Order: sequence, then C-alpha cells, then structure tokens
Amino acid sequence: MWFDGFMKRHRDIRLRKPENLSAARAMGMNEVVVKSWVDHYLNVKDLATEDKPERFWNCDEMRVQHQFDQGLTIEQVGQPSFRITAGEKGQTTTVLACFNAAGEFSSPMVIFKAKRIKTEWCVGSPPGR
Repeated sequence: MWFDGFMKRHRDIRLRKPENLSAARAMGMNEVVVKSWVDHYLNVKDLATEDKPERFWNCDEMRVQHQFDQGLTIEQVGQPSFRITAGEKGQTTTVLACFNAAGEFSSPMVIFKAKRIKTEWCVGSPPGR
C-alpha cells in the first residue's frame, strides 16, 4: 500500500523498463563528448547541405539484443532509462537505416549473427535483396 500511495503522490516518476547500456558506451555519453560531437556535426551539416543535400547521408543503427530481462525501474518522466551492464552480452541483431538530407532513403539492412540466411528472415523484405 505504501508504494502505491508513493507513486500517486509523485506523478513525475513511473515504472519503466530500462535499456541495457554497456559501461564503455555509458562513459562516452557525457555532456562534453556529446556537445563536441554536435558542434562538429553542425559545421559539417552546414557545408554538406548548402547546395547538394543529396550527398549528405546518415546511417542510424538499431541493435536488438536477446538478453535476460531484469524487470522495471522507477524513473523520472521524460528522461531516458538505462541499465549499465557488464558488457555487450547476448546475441545481437542489427538494423541499419540510411537516408540523406534530400529525403531519399535506402532499404534497411538487417544483420543477423549466422553463417547462412534462413528463408523466414527474408519474409516481407524487398524482392531481390
């Protein structure tokens, strides 16, 4: 009963499922490193998109890790939720999405950990890819 009452009194926190984040990646996510990257990105973006936006491409990676789930945590609303893990453990499937400043995009690339492609992995993918 105490926990339910606490959660009702504090509307700025919620139970959430945190993302796993290795200690090495967590060290690279500090304010100085991120600000330096953003400053560099803005300089490059201005040069690349000035007259040829179709030449400025970005690739976004999403990794899906098949890892043991440890449950929920209490976090502040609107803030990211991470759980620092000992290392990159578990099997990972990677999805890459590429697009440019002109709004064009390529088909997503899915990378599985395997020596041979299974036919069921290709269901729904573009023909010939």
